[in-house]
Amino acid sequence: MDDGILIFCGRIESAVGKIAYSTSKLLIEDGKNCYFLGLNSTFGYRRSPFDYSVNSKVYLLKYFLKKSETSFKIKRLFFLFLYKTFDAIFNDHIHGVENNKKIIKKRLNRLIKRFKIKRIISFYMPNEILAISYDICQKKSIEFLPFLLDNAKHEHETDYDLYFSISPRILCLPWVLNDDWFVKKYHKKIVELDLPIIPWSNKPVLKKSTSAGISFILFGALYKDIRNPALLFDSLMKLNKDFIIKTFCSGCNDILSEYKSLMPKKVIVNDRVTIDVLHDEIALSDFVIIIGNTVSNQMPSKIYEIIGSGKPIMYFYQNCDDLGLNLVKRYPLAIVVNYSDLSNENELNRIINWCESNKGKRLSYNDYINNYPECSIDRFVKEICNTL
Repeated sequence: MDDGILIFCGRIESAVGKIAYSTSKLLIEDGKNCYFLGLNSTFGYRRSPFDYSVNSKVYLLKYFLKKSETSFKIKRLFFLFLYKTFDAIFNDHIHGVENNKKIIKKRLNRLIKRFKIKRIISFYMPNEILAISYDICQKKSIEFLPFLLDNAKHEHETDYDLYFSISPRILCLPWVLNDDWFVKKYHKKIVELDLPIIPWSNKPVLKKSTSAGISFILFGALYKDIRNPALLFDSLMKLNKDFIIKTFCSGCNDILSEYKSLMPKKVIVNDRVTIDVLHDEIALSDFVIIIGNTVSNQMPSKIYEIIGSGKPIMYFYQNCDDLGLNLVKRYPLAIVVNYSDLSNENELNRIINWCESNKGKRLSYNDYINNYPECSIDRFVKEICNTL
């Protein structure tokens, strides 16, 4: 059997976590001796966030979010008490990455010993994941391959010099290479990879919305500086059409609350949910909304996931150099909207007409994958394997 590969990431519900898990699943299905370790902060829900077919190689370290980050409904309190009481007997638990490196290293060492791990691929964000991986790999002479899905922060350059000193290669997504200082310093080790577009195969995606009007869904991380939802809600208010928008977001809670108070029957703000619950909600919506970044050196990685769903996409952007435009414009069931055009009544009518024409539609994988040759699953797996 090949030497063991361990894919290691932070919180599995994050965009980075979902990509890390998908990578491990693809390598396992390709026959590689691959294992996955992620931090799991979801509990009390009806299904596992992962496919049971690969669970024998998936290991989750229980991760309790700080109280300020999570809210629980009354009906879950009793279950939560039982869960914490009995689960604590059998599992390690942590309350954050940065303050609990010892527990995480303990679990990593167990997996390394049990499965003869010779290589760790660590998915960057948070930064502590790289620090933990570096310490383990250096002490045990294990190959360390960092995978950067987000831009490296210049202020952490000293840390990177240390981490990457033992890395033969640094895996990066294309937009990471927009940072000149990073490319100049580490160009000899950089391996550029495009994320794969993976088709959804679960049954819930086949459901259709029962809404009489138009139903939108917005999910993921929001930021006031680079991905602010205020312009989006202002735009939706201009549409002369009955609609509902459900949000499953982190960040910008004050803005979401403001628009919920302005449109209480149209804006439904939800807490975090597991991946499978979110996929059900996406399946039941008519349109998935993506807000483009205001910066030109990053893009929302969830674009790949949403394209894989086959659902109609509405992409709102401000800058013409938005990196997400290149992907979305190639998707046959998408409309791109520049905020600056929304003062034009013809543009508003175009959006309404598009929504009416595409409500309830869903593309099959073969309908669009040929538009993304760089994002094929086979190519991604082959390029990953070439780096090993």
